[in-house]
Amino acid sequence: MTAIAQWPRLLAHILKRDRISLPVWILAVVSFCAGFVPAMPAIIGTNAEMAVMGEMMANPAMIAMCGIFPNVPFTIAIFYTQMMLVWSALLVAAMNILIVIRHTRADEDEGRSEVIRALPVGRGANLMAVIVLMIAVNVIMAILIGVSMPAFGIESVDLAGSLVYGAALGACGLFFAGLTVVVAQVMDNARSVTGLALGLMGGFYLLRAYGDVSSETAAWLSPFGAIQRTYPYSANDWWPAVGLAGLGVILM
Repeated sequence: MTAIAQWPRLLAHILKRDRISLPVWILAVVSFCAGFVPAMPAIIGTNAEMAVMGEMMANPAMIAMCGIFPNVPFTIAIFYTQMMLVWSALLVAAMNILIVIRHTRADEDEGRSEVIRALPVGRGANLMAVIVLMIAVNVIMAILIGVSMPAFGIESVDLAGSLVYGAALGACGLFFAGLTVVVAQVMDNARSVTGLALGLMGGFYLLRAYGDVSSETAAWLSPFGAIQRTYPYSANDWWPAVGLAGLGVILM
C-alpha cells in the first residue's frame, strides 16, 4: 500500500462533508472579488472626477492601505484593481487557511483522522486529498472571477485583464493553502495553526504596505505585493502569478 493509497475516496468524502459550505465559500469570494464592478462608474463619476480620484489614489497613504498605482492612464479597471485586488487576496488567503485547517489539524484534534487511519488507507492520503481539493478550489475560483468581471460590460474591464486578475487571486490562494499545509505539520493543535497562519497573512500584508511605499524588493517578498505586479488591465503580466502558484505547489 502506497503512502497516498485511497486518496480519491477521501477526497470524495471531503466533498460530501463540504457539499454546502464549499460552494458557499467559492460563491461568496467570487461575489466579493467581482461583484463591485458594476458600481465603479457611479463611484468614479466624470472624467474630471476620475482625474481627482487618480491623484488621491497615488497618495502614499492610499498606496500603503490598498496597493500600488501603476503609471498608466487612469481607467475604471485600474481603479478597481488598486482598490480591490489586495483586499480580495486577503479574503482568498483566509478562505484557503480555514479550509486547510478544517481538513488537517482540526480533524486530528477531533480524532477523525485516527479513525480514518485505522482503515486501509495511506498515511498521507488525507493530506493528498486536501492538496488536490485546494488546487481545484483555487482554479475554479480564478476562472469564475476571470469570466464574471467582464460580463458586466463595463468599459476597460476586458477579458484578458480579468483573467490575469483571477489568476493572481488563484495563485495567492494556492500559496496560502501550501503555507497552511506546512504550518499544520509543525504546530500542536488547530488553534495554534490558525493563529500562526493568520499572523503570517497579516505580516505579509504589512510587508506589502511597506514595500509598495518604500522598497520594491520588500514588496516582491510578499505574495500580496507579487500579485499586484501582474498589473491586470495594463501590462497583464502572468509570470508573477505563475511563480507564486508554483511556490504554493512546492509548499504542498
